[in-house]
Parts: sequence; structure tokens; C-alpha cells
Amino acid sequence: MVVSVSSCPTEIIQMIAVAADPTDLANLRLVSKQWCAVSSRLFGLANLRNPRFIISPYSLQGLVDLTAHPIFGPCVESVNVGSYRLKKHLVNTQPHLDINHANAAALKQFRFEQTASHLTLLAQAFANLRDHGVMPMLGAFEDIVHLAPNNEVVRRGYGYDELYGPIDVLKCGNTQVAQTLVSLIEASLNSDHAPSGVSVDVKWDPNDREAVSLHSGLYSLLYNLSIRNCGCLKSPKDLTVTLTSGKDKIRNKHHLEIRNKNSHLRLIRVSIEGYEDSIFPQLEPGIFGPLFDACYHGQFHQITLSDCEIDRSVFGLLKTHARSLRHLTLHQIVFHDYEPDDAVDLFLVLRDDLALYTIDFERFAFSNKHSALEMFREDHGYQPFFGCGQVVALLSGLIRWVHIQNTKLRRFEDDEVHDHNGHDDGNEDGEHYDYEYEGEDEWEDEGANGDADRDHHDYEQSND
Repeated sequence: MVVSVSSCPTEIIQMIAVAADPTDLANLRLVSKQWCAVSSRLFGLANLRNPRFIISPYSLQGLVDLTAHPIFGPCVESVNVGSYRLKKHLVNTQPHLDINHANAAALKQFRFEQTASHLTLLAQAFANLRDHGVMPMLGAFEDIVHLAPNNEVVRRGYGYDELYGPIDVLKCGNTQVAQTLVSLIEASLNSDHAPSGVSVDVKWDPNDREAVSLHSGLYSLLYNLSIRNCGCLKSPKDLTVTLTSGKDKIRNKHHLEIRNKNSHLRLIRVSIEGYEDSIFPQLEPGIFGPLFDACYHGQFHQITLSDCEIDRSVFGLLKTHARSLRHLTLHQIVFHDYEPDDAVDLFLVLRDDLALYTIDFERFAFSNKHSALEMFREDHGYQPFFGCGQVVALLSGLIRWVHIQNTKLRRFEDDEVHDHNGHDDGNEDGEHYDYEYEGEDEWEDEGANGDADRDHHDYEQSND
């Protein structure tokens, strides 16, 4: 008979640990040795999958110790290193002179990197991950996201305070994203352990039409890593460019992600528009570098657009992959239909120019200066459609429905007065599209099985 929580069977303890809030796992590990053994791996998966470090002896030794740990080491999925270095003019090699903290920190970091000691520790960490059977992503991130005076976000990797202390790194340092990524790749080669992919996380200022191209050497490095001379993708590695436009929160992150191993392109909070004044970064070379070219030269089997703003410009992207694209996910999309036929043309492209086997909707809206038209609303949840016949029937129904609604609401006429959502005053719920397929019973079981493996959730940023 169980008389206390601490004496529960291991299976029960594991169920409790799985159900616990991630923030409580640290405390659960203190209950007993048995609870510690069960909770430690869950704690590692919740907090240590994407750890951040900096170029310093203390920080990278921490990486080595983490990856050597028998429980926490296998939890590591990516190794991310900060790109900032203290400026070399702060390095003072004359011992008879009084040196301040900035000079001492700069000297420590400079010698550590010049002697390639950072490569030794990184290679040791990658060797530890190899022993665990982990192929990590290699990531370089900007420690400081600086968008305007007094608008700075500091992302402290492990050991940041130990090295920098009170130093204003923005004033005393500079960012070296390409150099950081080169060090990670070189250390990976030295350890004879190939990474699963490469990622960069840099700032994006909404007032600037550049991001990747602002960093010396980064464009050419990403190009050499990802693109062949013919323009097609070079390797089966994953590639990700993340742009951070403010505080280190999900809503301020914009992603272009290529999962080469399963031929999947994901765009999250990105603008695919001819209109230049978007709140999201536009899909163009100056912002996303050579991964922009990869979007149009790769042959993707699956494309996911999540929380994006698009217009007719997206037609070119979709048609580029007409021969290979079979799965399309549209999640929280706003399509700006400036002309009466834009919305209809979108569904015609999806129906007639592509050969989709599945198409998934969750909250999709058309918007112009006159009104908005919403379908697959958020309260409807996730709407997957499987099978070529069902997809074609769905798109044909959408084409008819959009024609009817444009006429009914007179969406492209200035003299019609609507409420702020573009809906008739008598319809409090607004106009939306509800689709019912004749063969619903036949495909529902298939959808239930197939949907479990589908990656339709928003990008998760771990260990921020």
C-alpha cells in the first residue's frame, strides 16, 4: 500500500513528472533519488535542448561538462554560440599598466580564440554528443539585439556575466556571426562528427530591408554551405535563418527553415508580398541571404506557411515546386487581394497548377482596403483535407464561395458601407466558409491516423 508520494512505483512517478509543469521539474528532482532519476531527463528535455554559450573558457567548459553528462548530454539538440567579441583595441598586453575589467576580459577572450582553445573545447563537446548518438544543429546567435537607442535585448549565454560582468558589450564589442559559425563547423570536422544542420539568429529592424547581408562574410558562408553552382540545394542538412525583431519572444521571431532530410520548407511570420511596408520581413535576398534562392531552386515535397502575410507574389513560389509539392499547410494566413480576381486566382493555382495530396487550413483571411473575408476561423480549429479528390473538391467549392461573397459584400466597391470587419450588419458572426465533403466518413479515419505525424505547430523557441 502506497502511504506517501515518495514511495510511489516508478511508473507512477514518471506519469506525475510528465504531467508536471516544466518549471516544477527542478523541485521534483529534490524529492528523492528515485524522483531525481525519473525527473532529470524530463528536466533536460524541457530546459537543455537548445542551450546558449559564448566564446570564453568558462562558458565552453560548461558545454563540455553538459554534453558529458549521462542524462543531460543526450537531451542537447543544438549548440548555439554568441557572436559578439570584445574589440581588439581593448586588449592590453602591457602588464605594468593598470587595466580595467574590459581590457582583462578582452585579453582573456582574445587569447582563448587566438590559441584555438575554443576549437578544442567545442570539438570535445561534439565528441561527447557523438558518443550519445546525437547529431546537433550548429547555431550562431547575436548576443545583443539592438534596434534603436535604449531598445536593446541582451540574450545571455552561459558564462555571459562571468566574462563580461558590467561591461556594455554593445559599445565594447562587435558581432561576428560568420566567424562564430566557421568555428563551430571547424570544431565539428575536428571531432569527426557531422551536424544535422546549421542555423543563424540575427536581429532584424523593421525599418531596414537587410539582415543577413549586413553581416560580413555571412552571405557567402551560407551560400557555400547550401547552394550548388546550378542553384539547387547542396546537402541534406537542415538550414535555418531566424530574424529577431525585439524581445526574445516567439512573436518577435521570423523563420525561414529548410528541412532537407524530408524536403520541407517552413516560413513563419514572413511576408511574401510585392508591397514593401509589411510588419514582417520580406522574402528577399538582402534579408534571408542565399536561403531565398534555395526557396526557389529546391524541389520541396512539403511547404508550411504559418502566420504569414501574402499576396499574388506567393504564386511564383508555389508554381516553382509544382512537380514536387504534395503537402501544403496554411496556418493563420492573411492574403491581401488588391484585385477582384486575386482570391479566386489563388485557389485556381492550388487546384490547377499543383498536384496536392493534402492541404491543411487553420484561420485564413482575405483582406483589402474595403473589407475582410475570413474562412476556416480560429474557433474551427485545424482543418486537414486528404486525397487529391477531396483537395480538388474543396478548392472548387472555395472558388465558387469567394465569387459569391465578393458579389454579395461588394468587396471591391467604394460606395458600399460595411462594419469594421467588412461584414453585413445583420450577420454578427461574419462571413466564413464551412466545408463539408460528401465522403467525410471515408476519409475521417485516414485523417485521424495521418494527422498525428504532421508538423503543423508553430515554431518553439526553447531555453530562451
